[in-house]
Amino acid sequence: MRLFYKIFFTAMFISIISVAATGYFMIGSGFRAQLRVELDACRDYNDIVFLSLSDELCDIDPGTLSGSGNYDEVKNAVSRLLRSISVSGADRKISVCVIDAERGTVFSSLDAEHLSYISDNFRRRIGKIPEDAVITYIEDETAHTVRRACYMGSTFYIETARDCARVFEVEREQRKVLAFVMLVAFFLSGMAAFAVSKLLTRRVDALTEATRAMSGGDMKKRAEIDGGDEIAELSRDFNLMACRLEEKMAELQDEAERKELFVGAFAHEIKTPLTSVIGYADLMRGRELSPDEYRLSAEYIFSEGRRLEVLSMRLLELIVLRRRSLRPTRVDVRALLESTRALFMPSLSGKKISFCCTADSAHVYMEEELLKTVFLNLFDNARKAIDGEGEIRVLGQRREKFYEVFVCDTGRGMEADELSKITEAFYMIDKSRSRMQGGAGLGLAICSEILKLHGFDIAFESAVGEGTKVTVRMKYGEEAGM
Repeated sequence: MRLFYKIFFTAMFISIISVAATGYFMIGSGFRAQLRVELDACRDYNDIVFLSLSDELCDIDPGTLSGSGNYDEVKNAVSRLLRSISVSGADRKISVCVIDAERGTVFSSLDAEHLSYISDNFRRRIGKIPEDAVITYIEDETAHTVRRACYMGSTFYIETARDCARVFEVEREQRKVLAFVMLVAFFLSGMAAFAVSKLLTRRVDALTEATRAMSGGDMKKRAEIDGGDEIAELSRDFNLMACRLEEKMAELQDEAERKELFVGAFAHEIKTPLTSVIGYADLMRGRELSPDEYRLSAEYIFSEGRRLEVLSMRLLELIVLRRRSLRPTRVDVRALLESTRALFMPSLSGKKISFCCTADSAHVYMEEELLKTVFLNLFDNARKAIDGEGEIRVLGQRREKFYEVFVCDTGRGMEADELSKITEAFYMIDKSRSRMQGGAGLGLAICSEILKLHGFDIAFESAVGEGTKVTVRMKYGEEAGM
């Protein structure tokens, strides 16, 4: 069942049950209270009759009766007195019936229509009435009070009856009114429940529509947020999830594109030296060559083979780095830069490039050999960027929360749009120059992976014709990158 119908029927059920239960409770309470009033009035009148008879019979001289204790005379006296006594303010709807121990009628103010019925019911209860007991009950929309009394040695039973038809008629009319009210409430609550259900499910439907749109590929679709209730909160959470999902999808798409570019670049980088190796090998196999031609072909095959070797080793380093966990030690950065400088200086032999390294002493937790690889790559890239004369400056500065190393060169520099790509695998700004210098486009990708593994940052600033500045920022303490 749809949520709309669940809300609609639940609201209808609660409304109707509430109205019905409240109405029946109020009608029932009022009806029972009115019946209690009628019973109390009937009993009060019975008390009046009983006390009046007692007072009147006490004034009769037994000597006036024909024979002491004559039962018939007593019955006649009771009947005569009941006809003659007048109860002030008595409700004329209350009738009186008196019978004797023999169940014969002594007196009855009931009309002929009800005399036989009430007298018969009254007579059936005589044997169950204990002495001095008063019994009240409702029967045939009439309140009854029965009392057992003794006058001048004789037993009598006094019953007063009060017509309650009006109370029952009012109760029936109230039930009819309640049925009408329930019918009206049914339509009104139906309209209200429909409006509320539509209002609540409208936003749920909108959320469902947004979900379906996203599942269909529309990652820009968002749910409407209206109000501050739970559905609005759910819509906000949905939109937040959608934003994050869109970001993740963009990242995955970007990653897939990078992997595709990586595979394409890898295939191209492999194909170029392999084509040279196969071509020169086929040349050496298919025809007679002079010693110089033979030596030149072998030199090409050797150089391209070495290039393939370097490429495979670089790829292996990159793959291993992404699966590696660190074993950091506390390293003095100045000592690290000095040792890296010593390894790098032979590559400047015969070149008109000056190298200057100045660094503050500070200890940072890292894997020394990996960071040495980073700085060797950065120094070597700076060297390759300089045509002819130039300068490479390395500066290490200690800050409050981190240590910064700047590697600056006076080389060719780069366009601004190239800076975001240079850490991608196989990316080379000038492919022909890079291959001539033995590059494969993996150096900065490896540096980026090493620094990312440590939790360190790398940034590039460059201008064409002015050179490049690389900034490596390293955090202090064991928490950095661990």
